[in-house]
Amino acid sequence: MKILETKFLQIGEEKYPIRVSFKTYIKFEELAGKSIEKIGGIKDVTYLLYAGVKVGSEFEKTEFKLSYNEFLDLIDQYPDVVNQVEVLEINQKQKKSTKKK
Repeated sequence: MKILETKFLQIGEEKYPIRVSFKTYIKFEELAGKSIEKIGGIKDVTYLLYAGVKVGSEFEKTEFKLSYNEFLDLIDQYPDVVNQVEVLEINQKQKKSTKKK
């Protein structure tokens, strides 16, 4: 997913806007308590998904009231969500960039 591009994440019967932007990265860093450059593991992936959906919903002017824990409860019901998300490319790019150093 390209930065500043809004796509839609299918979770069950609902589609949620998801957006990767600087605002998404900042929200991720607030949630995770670390730099986006240090992303790794499933917890960080869920933080990034949550931040992306929050920012995407804000951008699309749609309501998204779920807390992070409620969001986790929702995606626990649909574990394939993580497999469909192109946002994970960020994780792969980070791994490649750290291998080069």
